[in-house]
Amino acid sequence: MSVQHEMMPLLDPREVNPPPSERVLAPDEQVQIDLDAPLADSQEVHDRLGIRSNLVATVNAGSKSFLIVDSRNTRSNRDFFISDETFSKENRIGFKGVLEDEPVVIGRGHHTDRFSYPATVSREHFEVSYTDEALFIRNLRPTNKTTVTAHLALEQQHQGVSPRYAVEDIRTILVEDRLQAHPDFDEKDETAPYGYYMNHQILGRASKSVDGGVYLGGSAREAIVVDGKSVAMKQVYEGVATELRQSFQKNETLPMQSILLKVMHRVQEVMPYDGRKTEDISRQHHGDKLVGLSTYVKERVGVCRHQGLLAAYIIENLIKDGHMLGIVGVERNTVKDMGGTHAWAVYKTSSNEAEEVIVVDPAQSFVGTKAQAQREGRWEYRLTTDKY
Repeated sequence: MSVQHEMMPLLDPREVNPPPSERVLAPDEQVQIDLDAPLADSQEVHDRLGIRSNLVATVNAGSKSFLIVDSRNTRSNRDFFISDETFSKENRIGFKGVLEDEPVVIGRGHHTDRFSYPATVSREHFEVSYTDEALFIRNLRPTNKTTVTAHLALEQQHQGVSPRYAVEDIRTILVEDRLQAHPDFDEKDETAPYGYYMNHQILGRASKSVDGGVYLGGSAREAIVVDGKSVAMKQVYEGVATELRQSFQKNETLPMQSILLKVMHRVQEVMPYDGRKTEDISRQHHGDKLVGLSTYVKERVGVCRHQGLLAAYIIENLIKDGHMLGIVGVERNTVKDMGGTHAWAVYKTSSNEAEEVIVVDPAQSFVGTKAQAQREGRWEYRLTTDKY
């Protein structure tokens, strides 16, 4: 089957009920697509485009349009397809399949045998990934804008509806429980509220320090040590500290938000999000084997937990060196309706319980309060308790 350019009109979002969101993505911003609310079902898509799959999103990247279709319940060996107006199955052009845990980058530097890109599309424009039964579209850092049209997984929160997601933040408790009988586990004290593992304090949201601690999973995956004395970690920190010193020497006034954004961008620069490459490293250390966070820095890969730890490490050292005041920590929760477990760094200017927490989340390219995140339809950062 070949679908010619003039025969492949994009569906008009105004015809969809309820209407979808049309989101212009910020650099590195990621959105989750609501797969239960397609823009068009398989019959409609087949009638109009010749593809028997649900249309779940459209992406406009620098004036070029792409369709994201759900082919999980078809005879296709791909979970999703990214296609454009040149779609031709026989000629193998105009489409690219997406498999679970294998992100696909769209841009002039990728899949040029499948797509013809105009100059308005950047070399790495956006990424589509499918993991834990959730579909994500992530903007990269294109020179022209990226617009996603879809029903987003958090759409109801824009309408002022109370959070509808089941949130758990018990992963650190699970760590404590399963390590109780481990020969390398030591009981907690004032310094380490969750105890010690192999002489490193176990990290959780009540930890008073991040540097030197170990971050474990609810199940026995890798045990990440924040090895702040390593050369690689020091170099990452010094990059941010040097930039701040130069600004202060020029008598520039930097709002706290600007400093935290610098931290987030530094993490994204030295540790790009890459699930597959990260798992290749982590798999070697499954079973609670220690691995330094610097290992991921050196390999220039990480996912949310590694990025959140690195952000917290940088902020903690900025506080120690007098560049800013406050306290820092790491948080995580599990939101099953949003694709699983997520981790991020948090910052507060003081220990005052009434003071609002600022989330620093490089994986989601977000710096702001939890209330702001909810208004914007981002990750549900809510926890079962907000006390520190």
